[in-house]
Amino acid sequence: MEDILVLGVGNILQRDDGVGVRVIEHLQGAELPPCVEVFDGGTAALDLLSVVANRQRLIVVDAVQGGSEAGAIYCFTPDDVETEPHPITSVHQIGLLETLAMARHLGCSPKSIVIFGVEPKVIDWGLDLSPEVAAVVPDLARLVLEEACRPISSGKDG
Repeated sequence: MEDILVLGVGNILQRDDGVGVRVIEHLQGAELPPCVEVFDGGTAALDLLSVVANRQRLIVVDAVQGGSEAGAIYCFTPDDVETEPHPITSVHQIGLLETLAMARHLGCSPKSIVIFGVEPKVIDWGLDLSPEVAAVVPDLARLVLEEACRPISSGKDG
C-alpha cells in the first residue's frame, strides 16, 4: 500500500458522473512517483473503507454539482462540506463522505484529504464525457499530480 492514494469515483455509465474514473485512466498512462497509487473506486463507497484506511494522503476526484459552469474545477476538503445525517437503509446509499467519516470514527482516516470536483454538464446514460468536462481532464490530472507531489506536512490538511 502506497502512502498517497488518488481515488477516482463515479459511474462511467452516467457520462460526466464518471469524470473521476476517467482522470484515473488518464493517470494510469502517466509516470507517477513511487509513493502514489491510483485507484478506480467506481460507485462502491462503503467498499472503499479498506482502500483509503491509514493513508498519509488521499486525493479524491469526482463530479460535484456546485452551480458553476460545466467543467469548473473545485478543490476542497471534507471539512469544507457541511453534511447532515440522513437515515441509511441500504449500503448503496452510503456516499464517500460517510465512508470518510466512518474511517475517522474507526481511527483509520487518511492524515490528509483533498477532493477535486468537476462540475458536470450531463448526468444521463452514456459513456462519453461532455466536451466541456472532457476538456478539463488533462488539467485536472496535472493538478492531482501536483497535489500528490506536494510535501506532506504535519497539519490536518497536509
